[in-house]
Amino acid sequence: MQRFTLSAIAISTGLFAAAACMDNATTTREVTTTPANRDSATTKPAGELAGDEAALAMLTALNQGEVDQANAAIPKLAHQEAKYFATMMLRHHSEGITKLSGIAAERHMTMTDNGASRAMKKETADLVGKMSTMTAGPAFDRFYMQAQIDGHTKALELLDSEIIPKLDDASLKALVHDMRAQVADHLAKAREILPSMPST
Repeated sequence: MQRFTLSAIAISTGLFAAAACMDNATTTREVTTTPANRDSATTKPAGELAGDEAALAMLTALNQGEVDQANAAIPKLAHQEAKYFATMMLRHHSEGITKLSGIAAERHMTMTDNGASRAMKKETADLVGKMSTMTAGPAFDRFYMQAQIDGHTKALELLDSEIIPKLDDASLKALVHDMRAQVADHLAKAREILPSMPST
């Protein structure tokens, strides 16, 4: 995946809220999936959200959140490495959205929002709103990079505890494992960049 607070910690709070919402997420209609590793379609009764479909909605929200944050940050970032990082987030996470959409289309899975994905979207909107009120400069650069460290740390926790263990479709599982490795790489890079940035 490409790279995630009314403060630099709000997005991580949203991820915890998202994880809590996942088990309570519901749909209002029947959903039919046709995973490649199953012989026939499986119909989920109304009110029961499949693990794969919940994961798709959450992963799409996570990726879109990184795209939105990068788009908000790039025009204001002055630090060269931070700007490069944001550009990488924009590219990687846009690719992630495309890959998720492809899996959904191939497997006839829905991309319907659930409580978890809606919580993530709200936290992203709050973070982007905060960024829009800030003046470009070292404080903004550090704010963005700290938010990336916080968000990617919580994203790894969410992937490991709530998303990956509940996946059924083999193709989606393979994609998500690749995304997890990319998130870990993003986190390591963000942790390298932040200490090198000026505070004023």
